[in-house]
Parts: sequence; C-alpha cells; structure tokens
Amino acid sequence: MINRVTIVAIALAIIILLNSYEIQTAEKPIPHDGSVQTEKSRPGHLLIPPRNFDPNKEYPLFIFIHGLGDCPRCISNSFYGLMTNQEYYILIPEGPLPYEDGFSWYRLNDLEIFRNDAKHAEALINRMIDRIVSRYKIDRNKIYLGGFSQGGRLSFFIGLRNPDIISKIMPMGGVYMDNLLDGYLDSAKSLEIDIFHGTKDEVNSFSTMQEAYKKLLSAGMKVSMMTYPLGHTFDEAVLKSVLQTVK
Repeated sequence: MINRVTIVAIALAIIILLNSYEIQTAEKPIPHDGSVQTEKSRPGHLLIPPRNFDPNKEYPLFIFIHGLGDCPRCISNSFYGLMTNQEYYILIPEGPLPYEDGFSWYRLNDLEIFRNDAKHAEALINRMIDRIVSRYKIDRNKIYLGGFSQGGRLSFFIGLRNPDIISKIMPMGGVYMDNLLDGYLDSAKSLEIDIFHGTKDEVNSFSTMQEAYKKLLSAGMKVSMMTYPLGHTFDEAVLKSVLQTVK
C-alpha cells in the first residue's frame, strides 16, 4: 500500500517535472536537420528551420511575435503546414508575462509602463536574434519582423528603433504609436513596412491604421497596406500573404 510519504514524494516529483517543462515544437514532429531549438528557460522560443535545409546556404530569418494570451506552440500548431513549408528560418519568441493560458508582451496601464515593457521586449528579441545569428547561417540583411495585435504594435516599435537590424516589418492588426515613434522616421528610411489589417477591426481600429499608413507614406517611408475583410484576427490566407513577403 502506498503511504502518505510516498504520495507526497510523487506529488513533489510531478511539480518539479511541470516546472521544467519546455516549449514543444508541435504536436507533429517538425522535419529538420537537428537544428530546431527550444528554450527551457522563461521566456523561451521556437525556431523552425527551412524546409529544404542546406548547411552551405544563408537564410532569411522571420520573427513572429504572438498576440495577447497566445504562445509559440499555439501558433505552430494552428499553422503547422504553412510554417513548416517555408525556405527560411521562423522564430516564434514567447512573451515574458504570463496571461491566462498563454503570455503577454506588455501592460498598457499607462504610457511609461508600456514604454518600459516594450523596451524589455525589444532587448529580449534582440538577444534572441544575436544568439540565433551566431549559431545558424542567417543572412543579416534579411531579418524580418511581424506579428499580430501586441505583435503588430511591437513590430512598429522594434522595427523603427532598429532599422540596422530589421530589414522589414509586417504588422497585422497592430497599432502605430506616433507619440513614441514619429521621432524615428527620419533614421529608419531603409526599413520596409508592409501593413496587414482587417477592415472590420474594432479593437485596433482600421481607420486609425489607415491614418497611420498615410502619415508613414507622407514621411517618405517604404510602406504598403494590405486589407482583408476580417475583424481583430487573421487566418491562414492572411498569414500566407505575410510569409510570402519574406524573400
């Protein structure tokens, strides 16, 4: 018969195991050359290699920043076929703040809190880029940054502040914060911006993004805008259009 001490020991072992759980790549095994990397520490990330990996070739890197309450495994499971069918590396980092069943990148309590959280996210992603570029054959001139909602807002924030690292941003359902970013437009003229936004989006309103697009265009930025008839969401067709802009 199992005594109370044994039960407690088993329970403690389970807790330790759960605390050391690492991000899984997907429910199905992702085809790779052995280079798929996951991080045990928090926050972690998921790295998906090119479909037809060639060890002698340099590849672009696309970074997808998830939205509020999402996670790297959630994204990879939802779009498994699409994300494993690309000829470049895809990095999906994990937000540093727990939120419901997933993670968050920042708090919007006030502007200063957001700014601090966004700078923390920027530093986190830049460290991940440095680590991946040092370990894998990445074309430093082809590092792309995109994401949905929180990820779209951070794509603007990080991209415009780091045009020497990021070559193009592809925000989906995001927000351009002119009070924080207008001052970077002159120094970020090399950055390409492909905006993706739902015409029925009422969370991050479509009309507000239209005005931001016009501002960026008049400032001389390399900007385009693709619209789709959805609310504050995206589907596989939208994501496919985003991924097709990675060259």
